Amino acid sequence: MEENEQDPRGSQPERPRPQPARQQQQPRRKRHLVRNILAGFGALIVVIIVIAAISSKSGVSTTPTGGIATAVATGAAKARTSAPGHTTVAVVGSSFQVSDGSGDSYRVTLSRVIDPAQGTDQFNTPDNGKRFVGTVFTITALSGSPQNEDANSDAALIGSDGQTYTADFDSIAGYTNFDNGTINVAQGDTVVGAVTFQVPDGVKVAQVQWTPGGGFGSTVQWEAHQ
Repeated sequence: MEENEQDPRGSQPERPRPQPARQQQQPRRKRHLVRNILAGFGALIVVIIVIAAISSKSGVSTTPTGGIATAVATGAAKARTSAPGHTTVAVVGSSFQVSDGSGDSYRVTLSRVIDPAQGTDQFNTPDNGKRFVGTVFTITALSGSPQNEDANSDAALIGSDGQTYTADFDSIAGYTNFDNGTINVAQGDTVVGAVTFQVPDGVKVAQVQWTPGGGFGSTVQWEAHQ
């Protein structure tokens, strides 16, 4: 064979060499990594949901305190402290610790709401179209003796019509009006009296309020729906 003749096999292109196996698997490993990260986030979200559900069942609350605090009485009267600048609400039979203008503290309890109430005699009758409602309060002196506290000024009645009714000075059967409204009780002692209101027929008693210091203290309130 002459030297200038070419080998027929030399004209064929070389076959590409196969890539290493680890280079072919690199994209698959990346997909596995992304899948594992997403699965981890999913598990974290599930854990957060479970913790939130357990917290809600255990009574955890994020409601801020203050404002109107609702008190539910169970049987015996429970004493509660009125926060300055707020109206504290409870049910009939509950007690509140309040202070007079001098800082002497006492406990006030709305013991009963008598509706309708009867006057002490034939001269004590309500106006035409109205009825007597008696609110019986129990006062216990805690620190000192309440000074210048007048139950007729401290007590008020809210009707179902949204109107506020002030005390009437008629007396009802079975109770005194303290000492014509004035509360006289020594430290550690208890006194019971009633404040009378005249309420139009057809208007129900909604709430009863007590504001010590003749209306300048913190108001406490009892729900009296019937």
